[in-house]
Amino acid sequence: MPIGFKVTDHRLGSVTVPLTSPAYVQYKRRIWVKPAEGCGPLAVFDDLGSARSVLLSRSLIFRCKYKESKEKKLHFVAKHRFRLLSDCPAGTVLASEVQLLEEVKD
Repeated sequence: MPIGFKVTDHRLGSVTVPLTSPAYVQYKRRIWVKPAEGCGPLAVFDDLGSARSVLLSRSLIFRCKYKESKEKKLHFVAKHRFRLLSDCPAGTVLASEVQLLEEVKD
């Protein structure tokens, strides 16, 4: 099982998706989480440096396990909006499921 890094907001939720969006994902420690219905896959980073490069104020980084996705683009809300993997920040990998492990501290 690959190990990567997930950037979350301070509530352990999606960092780039508003809380009110149907695409918002609430992560939990040590529990496998899947994308919201009609959305997917989830984005994680394959190295800590890439995760740190997108860190925002009040964001957290977690070491995580993930199941690799076969998809090559992120899609939001029933596939009407999407982002190609090639348009994502460097180090992004797509996952069908993510399990947060421990928070990365400096």
